[in-house]
Amino acid sequence: DRDPEVFLEFSVDGGIDPLMDQLRRVAGVSRVEGTPSFSKIYGRRIIIMGGGAQVGQVALGAIAFLGQWDWIGADRSLRRALEINPNHTEAYVLDGRLLDALGRLDEGLTMKMRALERDPFSPFVHLPISMSYWNQHRFEESSAWAKKTLELDPRHAVAREHLAGGYWA
Repeated sequence: DRDPEVFLEFSVDGGIDPLMDQLRRVAGVSRVEGTPSFSKIYGRRIIIMGGGAQVGQVALGAIAFLGQWDWIGADRSLRRALEINPNHTEAYVLDGRLLDALGRLDEGLTMKMRALERDPFSPFVHLPISMSYWNQHRFEESSAWAKKTLELDPRHAVAREHLAGGYWA
């Protein structure tokens, strides 16, 4: 079930660089290349090296959610990724973020906790949990998770911002 490359075509209204950075983190791959698309004037072709079908589905989910605001398409891709690989940490985190955006805060937190079960030492997992608590106006818990993120990665700038925000709330 592992393909050497996954090719995705999509278009974005804004710049491509922030989305590609998200794909690097969310899809769990080290190399993401953007090349001009010949089929869409303002599109990009994303080439993800390695990872197989679940990486492609997570990447499609990330593009639909973060780049196109296609909640239904994002949900479909992330569910498919978790069917293919029920241990895909990044799919759980991204699905949790999607559920948060849809206002389903408890479900979003549950998905992020499932990611934590799979990767308990990842700042990539801890900070979104902090964000879930923030969205639920549970600021002390949000701050506690931001601190846990900083214990894992003392230079994590967004975790520092989250911690500061908890003190302001």
